[in-house]
Amino acid sequence: MTTKTEANESQTKKTGWMLYGATGYTGRRVAREAIINGDSPKEISGVPLANDDDVSYGDITLTTALTHSVNTAFASALCRL
Repeated sequence: MTTKTEANESQTKKTGWMLYGATGYTGRRVAREAIINGDSPKEISGVPLANDDDVSYGDITLTTALTHSVNTAFASALCRL
């Protein structure tokens, strides 16, 4: 039998999207578990962008991106909205 968490994780892997609200995901949990790329330098919407000291973080959570002010992660996220 598949649990809700297993089903949501499977769906997230397939689509890149996470079900929210009724399945037990809150905004805090989404931010904690969402993964985004923080590589540096990179081009975003045709504009070259780098993190402070050109540190490359790889795949990180939004919480980590916020904690370390990862410019490339947030620019990438904003371009997806």
